[in-house]
Amino acid sequence: MVEGRRDRALRRIGALEASSVGFGAARIAIEGRPPWNTGVEVVKSAVAAGMTLIDTADAYCLESTAEHGYGERLVAAGLRNIPGEGVVIATKGGEIRKDGLWKLIGRPEHLREACEASLRRLEMDAIDLYQLHRPDPAVPLEESLGAMTELRERGLIREMGVCNVTLEELERALSAAPVAAVQNPLSVGRSDQDLIIELCEQEGIAFLAHSPFGGPGDAARIGMDRRLARAAGAHGVSPYDIALAALLARSPAIIPIPGTANPARPAQHARASRLTLGAAGRALWPGL
Repeated sequence: MVEGRRDRALRRIGALEASSVGFGAARIAIEGRPPWNTGVEVVKSAVAAGMTLIDTADAYCLESTAEHGYGERLVAAGLRNIPGEGVVIATKGGEIRKDGLWKLIGRPEHLREACEASLRRLEMDAIDLYQLHRPDPAVPLEESLGAMTELRERGLIREMGVCNVTLEELERALSAAPVAAVQNPLSVGRSDQDLIIELCEQEGIAFLAHSPFGGPGDAARIGMDRRLARAAGAHGVSPYDIALAALLARSPAIIPIPGTANPARPAQHARASRLTLGAAGRALWPGL
């Protein structure tokens, strides 16, 4: 094994240890999702590929509140009868789907109820990483995190995190609670997260990079990027693998969590952790 690859194979989330490339389950649970059985196979293939971080949310479902928790039930079904030791399960609370909209509910009482419901759906005694899906402007961030800290003290969650936050919100979160992770969008060429990544490095917390290919509307850009294509050709992989490897090389705090509805893709994405980018690869990222 080339020196340096060993360090990138696993990354820390508080006291937990997970693969450097995880799996994001939104794509198999929200609009445009595949059939249930295909989604189950995608989760299984992610674990088989060595992805030991599986990220979902109670609001990953279609627009009806009757479907709330679909993504969590799907993950539980995918992990059932599979040796789960070492797999870190992350989920989120504080947001619901109603009438086609995403509605924020960061009230402490809702987060307590949501966490207990997530535990039942995930078939777990304690959630490995429980995250506030997005700060609710109607509720002080400190109150939401206070409820999550209580859940941690009760042993219902192991580590806690925040998602879709600004730098100021992350600083407030770190002052209010033992935050182990932040989950924000990050893809190659994006610089708006630089200060947050720097703070994560300083504080020793993980940065879970969702939408690492830029999101559904921008993913095609990765495949057509000439720089990525050249690097991919040199390594015998796809431009998407290079994009993930560039994120890993950017910071030891970053854990990309790509999503897919294709059971064959997790094995392809996981190999990014085994790539070592040279000078040409580092040039894909300003300042890398």
